[in-house]
Amino acid sequence: MKKNDIFKKVIRKTAKTIIENGLIKSGDNLFIGFSGGKDSIVLTDVLLNLQKNAPINFNLSLIHIGDDNIVPIMEQFPLKSYIYPLIMPKNIDFDSGVCPLCARVRRGILSKKVLELGGDKILLGHHLDDVIETLLLNQFYQSKRFTMRISYKNELGVDIIRPFHSVLESEIEEYSKNKGLIIYKKSCPYEESKNIERGEIKKILSKFPSPAKYNLYYSNSDIY
Repeated sequence: MKKNDIFKKVIRKTAKTIIENGLIKSGDNLFIGFSGGKDSIVLTDVLLNLQKNAPINFNLSLIHIGDDNIVPIMEQFPLKSYIYPLIMPKNIDFDSGVCPLCARVRRGILSKKVLELGGDKILLGHHLDDVIETLLLNQFYQSKRFTMRISYKNELGVDIIRPFHSVLESEIEEYSKNKGLIIYKKSCPYEESKNIERGEIKKILSKFPSPAKYNLYYSNSDIY
């Protein structure tokens, strides 16, 4: 696919998700949960494009839970950025998988800081592959039928939004490569303790073509 084609495709799909679900409104003070990985990097680039061309005005900032090594990555973008340390609970049971725990801790810190900064919505870079992987993980290992929602309001009253909900991971990778964006290679501090089960699900899904992923995504669009 040509460079401009992949840019237009990802931007179009993201805009469609935002418009159809009313995710962004005029005057919103939005914060992107910025890990520095490809998903949050591309999400930032896409939202800057939409901010420039949208018929409504909204504010956009970056917020990172981690360390100051992320600063050069954030400086790719002309946005205000905020950095806070990641303080994990003690005595973590890594055998049960650190990813769900880390995600909950990060979202909790993010939500509190965003409220302090006068924000009301956090945008995350989860994509279609994340959605269907989570769906299968919950079905295979938890006997439950739910997955990542496009948006929801958490217990602190902050809206959590996933504009890439219908964008394939391969499309994000192609966008990042063609745009020449700089990716933070160590965005996960617990790389050695990631969930084995999710890795196995990713291997299974990697054998299926994109249409099969779309079929799984849309056939389960009512499961949250």
